[in-house]
Amino acid sequence: MTKQDPYKALIDTIGNPTKLSIVFLLSHNEKMTVTQMAKHVGVGKANLYHFVSQMVSDGLLTKPEAVVKENYVEKYYRLNQEHFKAVDHDEQRKRLKEASPEKLKTILQSALISVGLDFRLLAEEIGRADRTVLLQIAKSVAEERVTLSYAILSEEPYQYFLSEVKKINRTINEKWGHESPTRGNRVVIVGIPQLTEEPQG
Repeated sequence: MTKQDPYKALIDTIGNPTKLSIVFLLSHNEKMTVTQMAKHVGVGKANLYHFVSQMVSDGLLTKPEAVVKENYVEKYYRLNQEHFKAVDHDEQRKRLKEASPEKLKTILQSALISVGLDFRLLAEEIGRADRTVLLQIAKSVAEERVTLSYAILSEEPYQYFLSEVKKINRTINEKWGHESPTRGNRVVIVGIPQLTEEPQG
């Protein structure tokens, strides 16, 4: 069977909230079974197995690791690090720009839904934090390594914000683009332009 175009597979994954949720789950947990994933994703196990199988076929997940536990076998899935390292960010952006408006709608909805799961998982990790981790959190806040920001901007500052983010992304890709860790420091930037016209006064 011919392997699917990796960029098409990745964009299809970003545009599917279940698949993207699986990516987020496995970025928080080194490996998981479908049963473990089902506790976080609002999809039946049969459907979840279907999505996981597709992601294995597309190369986004590794083939399952079978672990024998007493009289049954558990299958653990991981993110395929090599697949993510091979992604060229410029090519991925190009493919996104070529997507139809309908496809972009699906991608944006999926991303926003799935980022909610990512934040929920982070909140749960913080909720389970022991004293050592709490001290680490306090130190990170004191050193301004934790930042939470929300703003509604008019057009000019929004354009300025976007231009600065693009510069930062370019620099990161030039210096560290070969690195694609699936675990590490999290940076989530969501910029949504106003999608409706201002009401006429």
